[in-house]
Amino acid sequence: MNKYLYVIGLFLAQLATTPLLGASWGTSIQISVNTNALIPLVGADSLGNVVSIWLESNGSNYLLRSATLSATSGTWSTPVTISTTGLEARDPQLAVDSSGNAIAVWRAVGVFSKINAATLTSGGSWSAPTILSTSAVNSFQPEVTSKGGAGQWTVVWTEFDGTHTTVHTATFS
Repeated sequence: MNKYLYVIGLFLAQLATTPLLGASWGTSIQISVNTNALIPLVGADSLGNVVSIWLESNGSNYLLRSATLSATSGTWSTPVTISTTGLEARDPQLAVDSSGNAIAVWRAVGVFSKINAATLTSGGSWSAPTILSTSAVNSFQPEVTSKGGAGQWTVVWTEFDGTHTTVHTATFS
């Protein structure tokens, strides 16, 4: 039997399929802590382990949160906060490689909007956020992709200096 997992909203729907015999949906479960959660993203490794990120309000601003699903146990981890408390997280993006390493990138809004990234090693915990955009300008529209696997990533984003917009990139390897 092949199992496929989907996060719809912030509720898990599990689809179990048997070739040529049809399919059915599993029970939906809530993985976010609060009711003010949005923009869920999901990725999986080649073994079926799943990483999900989303924005969740703490009452003051939106933080980037994450939970993982173990293919072995079939259970979700307790959600953790990835972003820096006190800064509004926006525009999240997620990439997961075949080995289970993951990266989350987002725009952290403070005096300037800065592109932040955090990495997750397979079976490990999220790193502290790293600011990728270092100019004293606003940065936005982050995108990320795996660079050949093994925890190598390329991130691109746009910066606006008040007159011009430019595209920037950073690579993690």
